[in-house]
Amino acid sequence: MQATKFLHCVNYPRNSRRLVIKQVRWERPGEGWLKLNMDGAVNDTLNSAGAGGVLRDDKGNRVMNLNAFIIELDAKALVDALNNPSYANSVMFPLVDDCRHLASKIPRLCIRHIYPEANKCADRLAKLGLQQSLDFVIHSSLPVDIIASFEADCQGMFVNRLCPDSCISV
Repeated sequence: MQATKFLHCVNYPRNSRRLVIKQVRWERPGEGWLKLNMDGAVNDTLNSAGAGGVLRDDKGNRVMNLNAFIIELDAKALVDALNNPSYANSVMFPLVDDCRHLASKIPRLCIRHIYPEANKCADRLAKLGLQQSLDFVIHSSLPVDIIASFEADCQGMFVNRLCPDSCISV
């Protein structure tokens, strides 16, 4: 993920744009949709990586259903690669192609960028993944570390983010 975030910074230089404060929060998907928020974490010192995601319905409840949903990632370069059919990168292409193939199995799907401040649950799950000895973990209930973020999302709490005044992202 660090490499992806680096590529984003290289592709979108900050220059000397004027910054403004933008209120950011997790948004519920439309009625009948599910939303999967995902994030990744890397600890170079421990040589470990983790990923996390939380799937929620239009009322904010956690669910396990793959019929129609929105995937939100805070790695804009990855979102752009997944959404651009002509994307070509010799290193990333096999993984991006696999993701596109899996995505094609979901009848209604939208992949879009989200600011990290609105992706806290997935971020915390990814960081928990750094500490796991297992390759894959499904939590039957919310881990204590993300309950506050999950409840803040459900209540529609905003977080201020300093952004270029030209930003139009979610």
